[in-house]
Amino acid sequence: MIKINVLLFSFLILSILSYGQLSVDAEYRLRSELRDGYKTLSDETTKPALITFQRTRLSFDYEHDKIHAYISLQDGRIWGDSKWGTDDSGVGIHQAYIKYSISGKLAMKLGRQEIIYDKKRLMGVKNWGNAPIAHDAALFQFNNADQTKADLVLAYNNDSDKNFESDYTVDMYKYLTVLRLYNKFSDNLNMSFLTIIDGNQTAGNYRTVYARGTSGIYAAFNINNISIDAMGYYQYGKSKTGINISSFFFHLKPTLIINKSIKIAAGIDYFSGDNALVDNNKNNAFSSVFGDGHGYYGYMDYFTNIPAHTKQGGLNDIYLHVDLRLSSKLLITGAAHNFMLTNNILDASSTPTNPVVANKHLGVEFDAVLAYNFYTNSTLTVGYSTLMAQKTMELLKTGSSKGIQNWLFVSILFKPEIFKSNN
Repeated sequence: MIKINVLLFSFLILSILSYGQLSVDAEYRLRSELRDGYKTLSDETTKPALITFQRTRLSFDYEHDKIHAYISLQDGRIWGDSKWGTDDSGVGIHQAYIKYSISGKLAMKLGRQEIIYDKKRLMGVKNWGNAPIAHDAALFQFNNADQTKADLVLAYNNDSDKNFESDYTVDMYKYLTVLRLYNKFSDNLNMSFLTIIDGNQTAGNYRTVYARGTSGIYAAFNINNISIDAMGYYQYGKSKTGINISSFFFHLKPTLIINKSIKIAAGIDYFSGDNALVDNNKNNAFSSVFGDGHGYYGYMDYFTNIPAHTKQGGLNDIYLHVDLRLSSKLLITGAAHNFMLTNNILDASSTPTNPVVANKHLGVEFDAVLAYNFYTNSTLTVGYSTLMAQKTMELLKTGSSKGIQNWLFVSILFKPEIFKSNN
């Protein structure tokens, strides 16, 4: 807390002594959830859990000429996770960076920062949780009036102040390189190319760092009342344990805009997986790297880490999504997901001498969310999801597939602007 106070004091003094624009914003998010089958299956022995999350942020944004400095402090907690009257050191820094504009088109951004690209499928922030993703990195940007953009991200991590390299014990990448090229070809078409290379150290051996690469293209096309999102990525290199990687992912989502109030979309998200009947000494299960999972592959979060949550079998998610805007303040969305494995995993009855393949159908999920802007910068969100799981889901999650899984949440979000200077 002393370090944070000193940092805040220095930041405020800088803003007072310099000619520039300072804005101070806050975010208060409160969400209660009733869980009876969220993330994993319930059964007759389990009791629904009621959990309340609270996240508070205070952000300082300073701009002057070519300098842009930003600091975001955050406290995330679950109601009851610490005894009242105790000294809880839960406050930390979510983002803290300085951006310097070298010219009108070139800039560099240094520090802890969110890195978001292409609908957050591979580079996102996982904002649904109390501790979203931020990277300690250097970002170099080229921006030609939003027509052509090029970003280069570089990061190299260590777990302590050390004089020589040693075992990196943090469960995270050792180094990261991201290259993203974007071009707006017309008002109807824009495309981007993305490559992510993350180096991961083998456990206990700091001299061995294996690189995993993910490369692909994202395209957004729209004409009249139809828009199409499409992307495809290939994953290669080696896993943390040195296994060769060869996997892929593709996404296709056409959306029909009926009018200003109604949108209907159908889509498919396809993650390749390993075949449990074939030992090819390769990892064929695609990982979404740093991408978001909540909301994309169902709100009940059964598949936020695709390889781990499918036993390397991959995921095929075919879905229907509807947006219904009843007014400028009220939005209702609904979605239906049909989940299947893309490759073979072994059934519980399987033996080494008699391998039995499990049924690939995992279940069907229905999601409904209502969002209401009841006041300036204030939103009330209510959601309900249910999952009808198939027997194969028991191979992936604990619990029973016989009952219907349920999940309900209520969230309130306040994002007030506290202060904004005028030079």
